Amino acid sequence: MYVGITNLEVANKHTQWFEINQVIIHPTFEMFHPVGGDVALVQSKSAIVFSDYVLPICLPSSNLNLSDLSCWTTGWGMVSPQVLRLWALLQPERGLCGGEGMDSHSAPEGHT
Repeated sequence: MYVGITNLEVANKHTQWFEINQVIIHPTFEMFHPVGGDVALVQSKSAIVFSDYVLPICLPSSNLNLSDLSCWTTGWGMVSPQVLRLWALLQPERGLCGGEGMDSHSAPEGHT
């Protein structure tokens, strides 16, 4: 598994590679389905080194009100184009993300 990579074809000085110990796929995952269940937990065999370019995700508690917060996500989707994309989530009230307990490293300036 690669972390810290923003282009699927080009590694950079922030890219790290890890062997995978275990993958837990979301129970509602359906390949090629446009929404829902497209997430998994991945356990690496060794510890990931966090930096300004490699950060853990922070999930809020289910009772946190997110209606007035801005949320961001990154991902390749169906890996086209090959460059990582950044989206603003326009409906944070769905409980997808939150800013509570995060610092300025949550979305590094100029990094997608």
